[in-house]
Amino acid sequence: MTADETQERLHILYTKHHKWLYATIYKLCKNNEIAEDLVSELYLYLGEKDNRDLYYNDSFNLLYCRMYLTSRYYNLYKRDKKLTDFDLDDFSNQSDSEYDYEEDMMLERKYDEVMSEIQGLSKTKLWVSAAIYQMYSLTDYTIEDLSKNIGISPSTTFRHIKIIREHIKNTIKAPE
Repeated sequence: MTADETQERLHILYTKHHKWLYATIYKLCKNNEIAEDLVSELYLYLGEKDNRDLYYNDSFNLLYCRMYLTSRYYNLYKRDKKLTDFDLDDFSNQSDSEYDYEEDMMLERKYDEVMSEIQGLSKTKLWVSAAIYQMYSLTDYTIEDLSKNIGISPSTTFRHIKIIREHIKNTIKAPE
């Protein structure tokens, strides 16, 4: 495996599939700049990775490339939308509301119910997904960090987390 071979495969990937890669991620993000950034990042990643397992025919595995783009989008751009900045001054004019003990206890019971369900899944065919979800939800790991830590791809990690979220959503009634 040589750097020249990787460069040649990157050239083929660009000339034959650049428009498809761009269209694939643009369909998801609906933003030209983000789509271009992600496709460029894919090329850099493939050039630096220099991994023969990613080769397919005369180029790279397009399914892997598509999954890479999708998971990078969710990891980098969607994560930013989860975090919201707020100004403490916005809250200084508000009066304190009375502590609602019942609501707090209800939330605590729901949390215990979720954790109990995840523990119960450790004895089922969903045990791997449950373990990954637990590591993700109880730590500060991003999907990418967790993937590196346990040695699986970010798309696989995302899929396992999504399976458990759906299971919890369908199993446990949300608090009102």
